[in-house]
Amino acid sequence: MSHQFNKDKLGLSEYSLSIMNKLIGDAYGLVSITGPTGSGKTTTVYSMLAAFRRRNLQIVSIEDPVEFKVPFVRQMSVDEVHGLTMTEGLKTVLRMDPDIVVIGEVRDAEAAAIAMSAANAGRLRLSSMHTRDAAATITDLRDLSVDDRSLIGNLAGVINQRLVGRLCQNCRASRELLPQ
Repeated sequence: MSHQFNKDKLGLSEYSLSIMNKLIGDAYGLVSITGPTGSGKTTTVYSMLAAFRRRNLQIVSIEDPVEFKVPFVRQMSVDEVHGLTMTEGLKTVLRMDPDIVVIGEVRDAEAAAIAMSAANAGRLRLSSMHTRDAAATITDLRDLSVDDRSLIGNLAGVINQRLVGRLCQNCRASRELLPQ
């Protein structure tokens, strides 16, 4: 399946898109994309990365599993059967010294610590987490033993999202609402 990743087509408001552009324009620190399962976090991550496609940057991801194969990212899939955990994969990815790292999902304290350490290198790091809102992301990172100093110094931003249904442009119709 071929996917077109474009952050301008995510359905964001102008204001939200401008914030996203600033986050990736600064290109350093950890940006965490959060939301429930199936909310489009991976699509958002790859849409953000597509902005770097023509800049000849080394972009590497560690994912469990790789959801979309994309030609502009070197992708590594977690394979715990063969000893490649998220944490071990992330250590391997960081030894490559990439310009941008995608951490498929931060699930445990060790992955959170490595993500924060990686963000301290002054380059862009993108991760995803399952959290209910942006504030819960901070709480969850603290629960994963990330200290406040590391959060303040390395967390560039949190994008929390939900999917919202859209009406078909061709078959939608307006109607008067009746009082109940």
